[in-house]
Amino acid sequence: DLVSEKIPGLDARAEEFADCILRILDTCQALEIDVATALILKNRYNKRRLDHKLENRAAPGGKKY
Repeated sequence: DLVSEKIPGLDARAEEFADCILRILDTCQALEIDVATALILKNRYNKRRLDHKLENRAAPGGKKY
């Protein structure tokens, strides 16, 4: 029941996450940080990490996020 008060039909949590992401992107632009490239490279790196594999996440004590 968390509906945005500003954007009809949008989950308020999604709205807040979007707001956070926009602030981060604005800050990166101001600091001239190439966050798009960083995201791609970090995602590639994380795909190789054992603690990021689904079977290891499902194991007892595995990462949830």
